[in-house]
Amino acid sequence: MNTGHAVAVGIDPSLTRLALAVAGAREETASFHARGYSGVPRLRVLRDQALAWIRQHQPSVVVMEGYSMAAKAGRLADLGELGGVLKTALWDEGYREEDGTLVVVTPAQLKKFATGRGNAEKAAVVSAVARRWGVEVDTDDEADAYVLARIGLALLGGEESLTAYQRDVMQRIRTQSPGWLRLGWGPPTRVPQSKMTYIQARRSSGGLGV
Repeated sequence: MNTGHAVAVGIDPSLTRLALAVAGAREETASFHARGYSGVPRLRVLRDQALAWIRQHQPSVVVMEGYSMAAKAGRLADLGELGGVLKTALWDEGYREEDGTLVVVTPAQLKKFATGRGNAEKAAVVSAVARRWGVEVDTDDEADAYVLARIGLALLGGEESLTAYQRDVMQRIRTQSPGWLRLGWGPPTRVPQSKMTYIQARRSSGGLGV
């Protein structure tokens, strides 16, 4: 598949293992631990790992997995802290939901994009990543991050042969994401070059401002 120069990064946020992936002109996955840390120091370590990845790959769009509402209250609160720290750090780098340069998708959307089923098991996502994209990962979290990066690539028009269920996921993401919805980028399956240039320019200039 010719993905041109498009680059997208996926982030699967977790306090036990932060998974990151890049897809498009470059392909790579990785996961990072923060063993021995807790509280704010752990949040800082995970934030710094994510930022190092972003700065290395300079993606046009970042896609992050949202919270699972099935998580227990305490774990959900901890994930909320990590999510807020990551979003703030990404904001400072120029990746913002209102610009369309940061997109948050639900766990069900991630699973459906990979497998066709929104309630698929993690093992099914790992298998789908290997079968569809030929990518072998070390952890199921890295598989999730890679699917997120592929969703970002699809937003940029870099996925040339989406299935019906993937097109359905993409339309839902475009119409639910603040930046894509507000800027009127909902229905198209490919981003016009003029808008692709706009995304890159807004990200490079720091977005729309505070």
